[in-house]
Amino acid sequence: MVTLIPASILLLLTTILHPTSGCDCAGEPIFCYSGFGFKGTVTNIRGNVTTQGNLIYNVRISEVYRNSSEGIYVDDTIEINTRSSCGFTDLQENVTYLLSGDFVLGSYHLHVCRSIVVAYNDYIGSESSHEDVDIPCSARSLMASSALVVFIVALFNLIFFH
Repeated sequence: MVTLIPASILLLLTTILHPTSGCDCAGEPIFCYSGFGFKGTVTNIRGNVTTQGNLIYNVRISEVYRNSSEGIYVDDTIEINTRSSCGFTDLQENVTYLLSGDFVLGSYHLHVCRSIVVAYNDYIGSESSHEDVDIPCSARSLMASSALVVFIVALFNLIFFH
């Protein structure tokens, strides 16, 4: 019985301290308010989600819808970071996705609260998908970004990705 108590405490602490214990999102992410939005194919995946580390996806760009960094071009390959906690860890190589996320401090990030990740075949199969994500991005949605929004996104990324 004495050995069960420490094991129970260890299990309880692991559950409480585990970084994937919850991602509390304020609302649904909006594609055209993100730092980037494009159609691209995952060409390589680095990292190890089982060690609670970051994953890095190499993505070859085929269409650009939103580009606040001015560094995304068709046929380029970029690196996108995601954390094992509150990130997208189930993307597959050689699959094309509609992706949106944050561009902060020179790098691209996916986070469940601020990103849209949809397999492109699923996206084009739905009649209302384009309206749901506001593609093509309207001038009104592109102008809605403010310095406060950029600051808050940068602050969240510093907290969650560093």
